[in-house]
Amino acid sequence: MKTLTYRLLRLGALPKRCRSAIEAEGIRILDEGIPVTVTLRNYRAPGKRIRWRRQRHSGAIVLTDKRLAAFVWWGKLFDFRIREPQTPRPSASIDDVGRLCVAFDASSFGVRRAGSIRCCFRTEHAIDLRAALDSSAARGRIPTDHGTATATELRD
Repeated sequence: MKTLTYRLLRLGALPKRCRSAIEAEGIRILDEGIPVTVTLRNYRAPGKRIRWRRQRHSGAIVLTDKRLAAFVWWGKLFDFRIREPQTPRPSASIDDVGRLCVAFDASSFGVRRAGSIRCCFRTEHAIDLRAALDSSAARGRIPTDHGTATATELRD
């Protein structure tokens, strides 16, 4: 299901400045213009303190042979290199409504950041993305959460 802002304004497409580099890596799965929900819990960064915030955007998610990346209309959400062991490792799950949820610690992106970030993507490729992430986890790259997300997990 594509968002209205994607259909009208193309917000939530893979950015042109990143497309050539991502295509060179070999795109396995790409979905653009999908609803994305970003939840921040106890997030701290220089000049920001957020106890809880949920934002909805139009975005894109892409899986290549080397990375899992997500973009929203204003920029990059995350870019995890799945082949490099020193890369921050997100946990992936599929929630009860069929969305792919990727959760990670904000401190993975800088020592002055803290808190948890959870991004949920309503994509028809959720099961395929999860399976690809599971196979990466089997090779020791990305841990996965085999349960579904609950409201309790968001509060902790």
